[in-house]
Amino acid sequence: MRNDFYIFAKFPIEWANEVKVSDGITTIYTDTWFKAGGKYHFLEVDSLQKMKENRVKIKNYAALYKAGHLEKHFGYFPKLIWLTTTELRKKQLKELCKDIPCVVYTIEDIK
Repeated sequence: MRNDFYIFAKFPIEWANEVKVSDGITTIYTDTWFKAGGKYHFLEVDSLQKMKENRVKIKNYAALYKAGHLEKHFGYFPKLIWLTTTELRKKQLKELCKDIPCVVYTIEDIK
């Protein structure tokens, strides 16, 4: 699924998998860190993990967002992009991410 998104995003030159991102307080390992349209983005691929694990990740992204350190560094908070398998999970992820810059796609949305 990550490769499908790489194609969908038009083959970003800056693309790194399993990147550690930290503001000194909160640390997260993002599935992919990439730059497109002149801005950095986080990509999380939801294919096998439980929603409980996704909730923890989103909680950490929200902590990074609220702390503001990444926004100060980049001038913006990198958008969180989720790629998931079903419309139900898409709806659940959107609801969980409502307080942070986020977009959710299903694999069907990008094909």
